[in-house]
Amino acid sequence: MSFLDPELYTPANPLQTVAAVSPEQIWDRFGRFLNEILPVAEAAGVKLALHPDDPPLPFLRDTARLVHAADGYDHRLYACCNEGR
Repeated sequence: MSFLDPELYTPANPLQTVAAVSPEQIWDRFGRFLNEILPVAEAAGVKLALHPDDPPLPFLRDTARLVHAADGYDHRLYACCNEGR
């Protein structure tokens, strides 16, 4: 699956190069990322951290943000615990 849509890329207008991303999409992408990276990090003894969004806004340029409020951490921790992590 590709997230790049060549129709959306316009070098003359870089603010319009990426389509809007909903909260559901960003959490799905983040979850898939963690499912791939966590086993490798754990095997290597690497600890990961999650930094809050700066600025703490729910959306920036039509893209949802992961951790703009404390419940963002709760959302991710709940998902990890339910996945056996």
